[in-house]
Amino acid sequence: MSDGTDLGFGVSDRTALIDFMVAVRDILQQVVEWRGLLFAKELRQPIADAWLEVQSAFDDVDVRLRSVEGDEIVSDDELAKIGLTGKQLELKLKGFNSTWGRFKQWGTVKALKKLLDWIDIILGSLASIIPGADAIEEFKDSAKQAIEDG
Repeated sequence: MSDGTDLGFGVSDRTALIDFMVAVRDILQQVVEWRGLLFAKELRQPIADAWLEVQSAFDDVDVRLRSVEGDEIVSDDELAKIGLTGKQLELKLKGFNSTWGRFKQWGTVKALKKLLDWIDIILGSLASIIPGADAIEEFKDSAKQAIEDG
């Protein structure tokens, strides 16, 4: 997982979103690794299997957030329309960073579920314009529900 530095400050909005997605991947990987603690026995293997399938979606999102030969696949204008630039993005990243800090400090299931909620705010917006982000969002939602059921 991350070294604890806050995401999104001192970098471009696009770079902050790319860094956010790296953090999301790391967090969900950790959730899968903790499946023996977090999930009911019957959900442990299915969550691991589903995680293997969702990996390529992270690559799809990354490609769409990065520029290719100077042409952005997702424009800054599109990101602005869904609230993922400027002060709107800053607010969301501050909430995410704050909750992530609390989770790293306390490590409670309640803090983890709050962290997954903050992830959903940004991920849900990305899913509205980037194919693949919806698969990640659905996996995250399934994991959160499985934690609640466990």
